[in-house]
Amino acid sequence: MIANIDLSATGDNLALIETLLSKLQDEEIDAEAYTVITQNPEALKHMCTLLNDTECQEKASQLLAELAKQEVVRAPCVDAGLIKPLLALLESSSVPTVIQACRALGNICFDNDAARYAVDSEGGVEVLLRLLRKYQHTPENADNDRLRLVAAGFLLNVTNTHECVQACAVSGGVLEILDEYLQQHAHNTDLLHMLLLCIGSITDSEYGKDHLSECKIAVTVGNLLANLPCTSDQNDTILELLAAMADADEVKQQLAESSLPQHLISMLHSLAEREEDEAVSLTKLIADLIVLILTGDGSMKVLYASGGGVLYKECLTWLQSPSEHMQMSGALAIGNFARNDDQCCELVSAGIATSLMRLLTNTTADGSVTLQHAIFSALRNLAIPAQNKALLLEAGLIDSVMPFINTDMMMVLFKLLGLLRMVVDKHESAATRLGSDEVFMTRLIELCAVDDHAGVKGEANRLVAWLVKNSPARGVVQCVVTVGCVPYLVTMANAEHAVMQNEALLALTLAAAKIPDVAIPAMKDAEIVAALKVILSEDSAKDEIMCNVLSLCKTLSAANSEVKEQMIIAELHTTISTNSKVQNYSDSQLKQLAKDVLKILGK
Repeated sequence: MIANIDLSATGDNLALIETLLSKLQDEEIDAEAYTVITQNPEALKHMCTLLNDTECQEKASQLLAELAKQEVVRAPCVDAGLIKPLLALLESSSVPTVIQACRALGNICFDNDAARYAVDSEGGVEVLLRLLRKYQHTPENADNDRLRLVAAGFLLNVTNTHECVQACAVSGGVLEILDEYLQQHAHNTDLLHMLLLCIGSITDSEYGKDHLSECKIAVTVGNLLANLPCTSDQNDTILELLAAMADADEVKQQLAESSLPQHLISMLHSLAEREEDEAVSLTKLIADLIVLILTGDGSMKVLYASGGGVLYKECLTWLQSPSEHMQMSGALAIGNFARNDDQCCELVSAGIATSLMRLLTNTTADGSVTLQHAIFSALRNLAIPAQNKALLLEAGLIDSVMPFINTDMMMVLFKLLGLLRMVVDKHESAATRLGSDEVFMTRLIELCAVDDHAGVKGEANRLVAWLVKNSPARGVVQCVVTVGCVPYLVTMANAEHAVMQNEALLALTLAAAKIPDVAIPAMKDAEIVAALKVILSEDSAKDEIMCNVLSLCKTLSAANSEVKEQMIIAELHTTISTNSKVQNYSDSQLKQLAKDVLKILGK
């Protein structure tokens, strides 16, 4: 039908277009009409002439907009060269023509990268941004309102998932334009929804995220919540968009310093008495957003406000919530507030750790994994400052957490083991209690052998080393040997991380010094000599590690002659004496240590 348009008779062309539009709107045109277009490219090329005809421009654009609702028509529209004349119409003085041209371009660009590339190559993004700026402040009436809506729709379809076009739009100031539109037209529900979709699309790209902090569009989005009832369908969209935008710490800071926290608290209080699914879902979104904002160092400090922050106090109340999700969110929030020593000490002094332990006792080892993980994460952070360790131990921390050592949940065990490692540091009684508990140590050795979670395996091995380091009791070493921990310490001495290597070497040295008759044979069985030779042969080994290796060698070589024979001391002597790095130490202390070791080994 389109292929038979007589281009020489403009009046007839307009009448035919209107007839086609009428049939399209009445759904009287079947698939055959679209087949004519897709199989006969010349049919669409005729439309270029019509788009340049002043009398036909509006209706021709409208016809293309309707046809391009069908996927099969979009690519042929690009091939026919329709993008350029349609873009030209965006600068028309006729608002109805601009509306239809925007509709046509938006529909052609929907899920169509070829069209997006064409728009970009023709400078269409700049044209569209000029259009948005031009009609930002025009009076509110049916035509202007619709133009703003379809222009935003075109922006969404041309930028969605297309990073090149998104980058071009961001460089052209689209975020600032959208920010101003939100501030001026948020009362227009349809336009607001389209604007939020546009912001979500553009800020989903890395380029968009990188430039978010250059304006305060996230704050503007957050302020929308103040004027929307809790029943608004837009709340979910806004909260999800804020969560996506808050990926950058600069945006977290902006949101923390804005009125958003107060809006979120007000919403939570309004939702507190409602039990329907929508209210529960919205409450979770709010809590998740707050926890996310707290992951930024600057935003966390703003909201903590030296312990007086309104949102900080709100988060503390979540621990008493009947909702497990809110309890978990409260624990995660506390864990985020506990990111510097001063605040950790203030939190423990305020009894927050006790509240967390009380919450922990109300769950079981096979209970909520996410809740347990959150609690252990918070407690681990609180246990880092030296002055908090004694307070936590006095509050019964070990008794509270020990039932969970038998859980099979790796993410919980990882945080639990890290917590125990923190709390035994420089606390002999705690290290002795755990290190001499054969049941606990038997479970710990099982975790040292875990292969499907490197974090748990690493923390378990490190905890063994820390127990030996922090307890003077011979019984701890005896237990470590008895349950079979020594082979894991020897393996740990060859770990990739220098910290773990040093911890293992120190633990082995202390064990050999405390009860050599028990510890050294176990080390021999674990092939300690081979492990040490590996380290000594590495030119890249740090001086600190080499020092610890030599200290262990010195301790081993000081053992009685029977043990020395068992250790094949001669191998160590040869390895050290032929090591060029050892022989050329510039550090006088290390050089002297090497000489002392060689002297003892050579006896």
